[in-house]
Amino acid sequence: MQLIKPKIELVNPVPYKQMLNTIELAIRNCYQSYDKMKDGSDEAIIRGCIARSHCSPLEFGNVSVHLITDRAVLAQLTRHRIGTSFCVSSQRYVNYSKDKFGNSIGFIEPEGLPDKAYDNWVGACKVAEAAYMVMTKDLGTSPEVARSVLPNCTATSIYMSANIREWRHIFNLRCDSHAQSDIRKLMTNLLKLMYEQYPVFFEDLYEKYVKN
Repeated sequence: MQLIKPKIELVNPVPYKQMLNTIELAIRNCYQSYDKMKDGSDEAIIRGCIARSHCSPLEFGNVSVHLITDRAVLAQLTRHRIGTSFCVSSQRYVNYSKDKFGNSIGFIEPEGLPDKAYDNWVGACKVAEAAYMVMTKDLGTSPEVARSVLPNCTATSIYMSANIREWRHIFNLRCDSHAQSDIRKLMTNLLKLMYEQYPVFFEDLYEKYVKN
């Protein structure tokens, strides 16, 4: 059994200036105002569009991320189906009992787990892992069947891609105080990363969910 920490990273991010230019061109096509392009006009016009909720041009900017999280968070993320793509480590084909995977299974401790419940949680994970190993190693059970004994806290690797408009929608839902604490923490950390890379597209959300 391995205890895994959640992880986030951007995958081959488009340079900020390139992203600005692409989306400024899309916006200016609406108004045929290419003649007004100059230094600093990109952030200004994008900021104005976001303030007016004219967000369709943001669909021309795509950002891909790599996430390490658990299956419970995965189930929530895949509800965002519009403008998103997912590639997920498959429990059907991955056999954790192989040397390639260290003959062990990774689990992520859920946010808010009380100290008095920690030993019970670890024990449940160990029981699930032991059952999986017996089924795959000794009883000839395929991984796609043996995975049925694994809990929601099993760690998984996700490649996820979405356009900026959809990322903003995701952050508005998943960084909100009503979101489950696990996905809220993961998405808030991702929002910080997105803001650092693409500030004008996420500055209002950063102010709303991170600074306040």
